[in-house]
Amino acid sequence: MEIGTTAKVQRVQATIQPLIQQAVITTPTPPQNTEPSIICVDQNQKTTTVPINLNDLISIIREQQQQKQQLFIQQKVQEALIQQIQSNA
Repeated sequence: MEIGTTAKVQRVQATIQPLIQQAVITTPTPPQNTEPSIICVDQNQKTTTVPINLNDLISIIREQQQQKQQLFIQQKVQEALIQQIQSNA
């Protein structure tokens, strides 16, 4: 994921209420912040800027990809089991 890309965030370790609907990764522009941050937009269009470590963000994205892959495999196994049960009935 490139810096400056928009990404949906499903899990953020922060106390931001209500639920985050959109997150935008920003790049620092000197002499402002020197840390990358995520701008969180809630349901009321209120924005909150949260500093983030890029390694943490990469870890979260990798974890989500693993979860998606596991879910995909589970769905395929369930479909195969259903087909097997239906063909044996």
